[in-house]
Amino acid sequence: MEKRISARAIIFIGDSIVSMYRENDGRKYYTFPGGGVEKGETFEQCVTREAFEEFGLRVKPLKKVYICESEKKIDHFFICKLLSGKVGDGKGEEFQPDRNRGVYKQTTIKISKIPLLPLMPPVVAQAFVKDYNKNGINLRNRAKKLYDGCENPSDLKLVLPTKKYYDQVALFKQKFLDAGSSFDGTNTLRDDDVSTWLKKCEDYRKGKNLPKGFVSATQYICVRKSDDKLVGMLQIRHQLNDFLLNYGGHIGDCIAVDERGKGYGKQILKLGLKKCKNLGIKKVLITCKDTNIASRKCILANGGKFEDKRQIDDPRNKDYGVCIERYWIEIK
Repeated sequence: MEKRISARAIIFIGDSIVSMYRENDGRKYYTFPGGGVEKGETFEQCVTREAFEEFGLRVKPLKKVYICESEKKIDHFFICKLLSGKVGDGKGEEFQPDRNRGVYKQTTIKISKIPLLPLMPPVVAQAFVKDYNKNGINLRNRAKKLYDGCENPSDLKLVLPTKKYYDQVALFKQKFLDAGSSFDGTNTLRDDDVSTWLKKCEDYRKGKNLPKGFVSATQYICVRKSDDKLVGMLQIRHQLNDFLLNYGGHIGDCIAVDERGKGYGKQILKLGLKKCKNLGIKKVLITCKDTNIASRKCILANGGKFEDKRQIDDPRNKDYGVCIERYWIEIK
């Protein structure tokens, strides 16, 4: 589903900004002026039209200062110069008596009060106050990308596991055990204490002390740059033995129990493919159970080409009888 594209205005009146007070479905909040961009309209034209329809204000958009992406839409925010009009003269469809969409009230709010008010979206409100306190009405020279309720895909990185993350790895493991989750892409974490696991990760990366049936592999943990929190794990096997060729593939990964549903799976795999390129693996095999819809979507989103399904036929394997889908990704 394509995201809705909107344009919104930041209009200064003294030490205040123009806002729409809303009451809808039991919620009370404020919004920046603006709305959806119509076909054939530029962002600036949309802002100009919406400011007049909603508030009766003639404005001139000066510069874009924020781009805010959420799960369903992308809003573009512009600093606007007020040319004429007064707040309260808006005659838009929001104010028609036959509209049953809650309360709309044209108003202004003092910038100093914004941290105390539910101005939507909060991530823009916070950035605006911070920039205003630093730069005044000039705000910033170029638009800043913000994320509201969806995760910033550039906020993740893969790093080698070290003692620095000991406590986080221990908590990660315990939550997986409590949830009964599969430890895909975690090396021997299910069975080993963290200290032993860290040592094995280092050994296996160097091809040392490999148990029978194992191949050399690099273990990564995925952390969020903004707070250094462990959000997932990924393992890259340097070669394919018979089992990996048929079922396991080059890459195994998983997402922390409390970080699921944020779109991290797709990004972690993307980062993993870059690491494969660095390792000289040009054609990567990725697999998933045929019942794992989320993993399949992540693989396809990263360019996976389906080859076939293969059923695990070894009765000693805990997944005996499970059908595995096999995908190849060529790295250019």
